[in-house]
Amino acid sequence: MDGQKLPGIRQPVVSRMEETLVRSLVAFFRRDGLAGLKILVASLAFGFVGALPLLLYAALGPKDGNPIGLGLLAVAAVGIALLGVAVGLLGLLVELAMSLRR
Repeated sequence: MDGQKLPGIRQPVVSRMEETLVRSLVAFFRRDGLAGLKILVASLAFGFVGALPLLLYAALGPKDGNPIGLGLLAVAAVGIALLGVAVGLLGLLVELAMSLRR
């Protein structure tokens, strides 16, 4: 099915830059080893994506708005991301210690 065009379904238009970015991210996460770094990168991305709606609302939204839901989303996402960063750093340290031990 890869590369085939389905009848009646429009194919998405993707620029070369987007395709390169997606391919490099997929290659990074499919590579063997460096599990701690993968967890670290994914956690940072999760925290950024979770806080992004609140940041956009603060920058572009009304001055007198009160985005309680967006604030709660940001707090939860950043909290979970911090746990992921801690696990990723711990994984990196373990991988470094194991590689130095060999």
